[in-house]
Amino acid sequence: MKLYKFLTAFALCSFAVAKRTKKTAKAWFAKTHESIIEYSLKLARENSVKADKFYKHSDELIILGANENDRNTKDKSERYYICCTPKGKELKDKGGYYKNSAGKLYSTSRTSLERFYTSAVCLYKSGKTAPAFNFLGKACCMLADLGCSPLVSGLKYQEKSSNTHHAFVDYANNFVKRTNISKFSTDKRAENSFKTADFSAVAGKLCKNAKKDAKDISTCDPKVFERVADSEIKLIVSYCVGLLMKFMEDCTEQNHNYIADGKTCTIQNELAGLLLSVKDEKQIILTSPENKSDCHFKANLKDNGSFEFSHKEYGCVNEKFNKLSDSAGDF
Repeated sequence: MKLYKFLTAFALCSFAVAKRTKKTAKAWFAKTHESIIEYSLKLARENSVKADKFYKHSDELIILGANENDRNTKDKSERYYICCTPKGKELKDKGGYYKNSAGKLYSTSRTSLERFYTSAVCLYKSGKTAPAFNFLGKACCMLADLGCSPLVSGLKYQEKSSNTHHAFVDYANNFVKRTNISKFSTDKRAENSFKTADFSAVAGKLCKNAKKDAKDISTCDPKVFERVADSEIKLIVSYCVGLLMKFMEDCTEQNHNYIADGKTCTIQNELAGLLLSVKDEKQIILTSPENKSDCHFKANLKDNGSFEFSHKEYGCVNEKFNKLSDSAGDF
């Protein structure tokens, strides 16, 4: 049995309190995401013989995953992870998480990073390597969004030149087109960050680095845009290299940080620290980790990176993660 802290919609939705708004996010443009991932792969392969072999035929799959994520994200609010106001004033987190532009803790660029990365590792460990690399690309895409000033300061996106969010990401897109980012000097500490830090620490460092530029970009000064784009993209590349190296290690070393297809697992609410358990054959409740009776579920991993969970006797976990039924939810 693999004991795994699995981040679920149930785990975070119960803490969301604000109503959805009409704010949308463009995030970085697709070309910016591509350039970040291409250079990160290049660095990872140059720095490690093992990484060169591991990622030898995966570049297109990873970039395709990022492109699909840019095209297919339906809920644009999830590209946000708002740690400050547009003027740079720090906001209070909730259990170590910040909200998206709809005021919800789930889903954000951080929770999507964790979800996509989890799917990537689980797919790879289950022998589904092509979709695994595709989901790794999606995870890299969300990692990049954590370091984008407009997204961490909650700036609304409108496709017009006077809109600060649009103006900055458009400038950054042109920046990567005309800049040889292969000459960037990266942050070695950031590249090695995942060896000693978890997603929480990395997300915090990225978004707070972007936070310090939030107020400055409101000037829409090209000189400021140049400085901020250069600074943020360099740091994102460094952390993306770290993520690629972490993925390789998680997939090639023996560890318990994944759910393999068909295996039995327990599911823990990250914020409450409690396990999901079955009560009266149909109801799902939260219970203490010390009480593991009826806390075990079988995982079915699909090629699209989602899971279905079922109890050996009482049926499938529903889409709201609060009952068992004949119809399984897609997570």
